[in-house]
Amino acid sequence: MSTILIKSERLYGRELQISDLPSFIDLQSNTKVMRFVGKNPMSAKECEADLENIIRHYKAQDGFRVWGFFQLADDQMVGTGAIISDNKGNEIGFRLREKFWGNGYGVEITQNLIKYGFEHLNLDNLFAEVDQKNIHSVKVLDKTISNKKAIWNEVFQSDDYYYDLSKSTYEKNRH
Repeated sequence: MSTILIKSERLYGRELQISDLPSFIDLQSNTKVMRFVGKNPMSAKECEADLENIIRHYKAQDGFRVWGFFQLADDQMVGTGAIISDNKGNEIGFRLREKFWGNGYGVEITQNLIKYGFEHLNLDNLFAEVDQKNIHSVKVLDKTISNKKAIWNEVFQSDDYYYDLSKSTYEKNRH
């Protein structure tokens, strides 16, 4: 089993493994989950290739960080959380398996990604983007990051919200 990197009241986050494939397929092949992601639902074969690619990034340590989040009570995979660092900055994001929607896991994962990004990765800032029509994810980000502005996403041709949080604001608000 992979080392637990992130732990909260109900969840833990760790590197994904090939044994997580059935849950990963359930997540990535779901039309409702993928609706606002900007990608089509994946076939089982595409999910397997995507999971193998994520696992390769762990060795590369190239700023592409995607983890599985699991219930402490029964080790069921709830979804994924990510911090992707590139020339745009340090973007956080999450996806939840549909059967876990409505349980507050999006907020819990996002809070823990923020904490991990600032306290363990020592990042200076984090940001998130979400399609304005994705009202549930908007609510999650409204609860976890207060600084937002409306933007036009040229890539996905959508009205999005852009959220950002600096480390100094994070540290000021946690005390």
